[in-house]
Amino acid sequence: MTRYLLAFLLLVASAVAQEPEKDLVRDGFEKSKAVYDEAIMKAKADFLAAFDSKIQETAATGNLQGVKNLQAEKKDYEKDGKLPTSQAMKKGTADFQAAVDKARKRITDAYETAVSQYTKALQIEKADAINSEYDTFKKQPTQKPSAVAMPAKQGVGFECKTYTWEAGKPPTKMIHKDEGFCYLSGVAGSFAGMAEWGKVEVQDDGYWYLKGGTQQGPLVLTAIAVRINPANDKPVPNKSAADEADKLKQVLTGKRWFLHWEDPGRRDTPLTFLQNGSVTFSDGRTGGWSIKPILVVEHSGSYLVKMDDNTFRGFFTPTGRQVGMVADQTK
Repeated sequence: MTRYLLAFLLLVASAVAQEPEKDLVRDGFEKSKAVYDEAIMKAKADFLAAFDSKIQETAATGNLQGVKNLQAEKKDYEKDGKLPTSQAMKKGTADFQAAVDKARKRITDAYETAVSQYTKALQIEKADAINSEYDTFKKQPTQKPSAVAMPAKQGVGFECKTYTWEAGKPPTKMIHKDEGFCYLSGVAGSFAGMAEWGKVEVQDDGYWYLKGGTQQGPLVLTAIAVRINPANDKPVPNKSAADEADKLKQVLTGKRWFLHWEDPGRRDTPLTFLQNGSVTFSDGRTGGWSIKPILVVEHSGSYLVKMDDNTFRGFFTPTGRQVGMVADQTK
């Protein structure tokens, strides 16, 4: 099925006069942050696996109420991050908190080390930038809500919902292909060969599914489903293109973005979008950005933008792989 969708195109222009000197302090810091993200995701995956183990163990004893209590605690954790208080999950909770504390201790050391190294080199602006990030990090609660199975958030003309899949479980059913699209947003576990994989795809029933495989041990995948023009109990008021562009602008600014989001090992040059329309890279480069309303062709899981009358280019949403199509110009 092919559809035309009104979307916003983010245009980023990077002005580079020459390759700047590599920032080894920032490189090391970004690698520490990638390790931290992976550790937190693994801790959550292990915690959910502990829930499942205890539920199965309790079910084997025939304790119906015990199973219901554990299922309710797991649901509360997946919904808003509430930790269980039952005796059955005492060890699992302690292990989870210990893993989170260990990861936070390591990233705290990385923040302080980066600030110290920049200060010693009299790179005060960079030291201040890291210190500002550190202050924001310290304000975050130690136990944050799970990154999986989060409730949907309403947007203007669309809504997003996060789904999860764990090794040993059947594929996770998400939304119908006519409702919108889905893409892989996170992975955690053991990867050591071609036997470990994960993907989202549309199956014969027309629904998007999240699934994977492993022969190593734990594996957790997350995907985000974007429902276009969802049905709502209350009608969503019409918003102008300027309103939607402003909303997108607020999403983009105030964060650090990575061009190689799917590969933590290549997150070596984060960029920041500023409200004034400029872009700054961690290695000193600068550039500009703008938001343009465009028509996008949706076809077989791909989003394509017209380049000229005979060329379309875009990406395949399940993997982010670049795709394109060219017309036969003979008539």
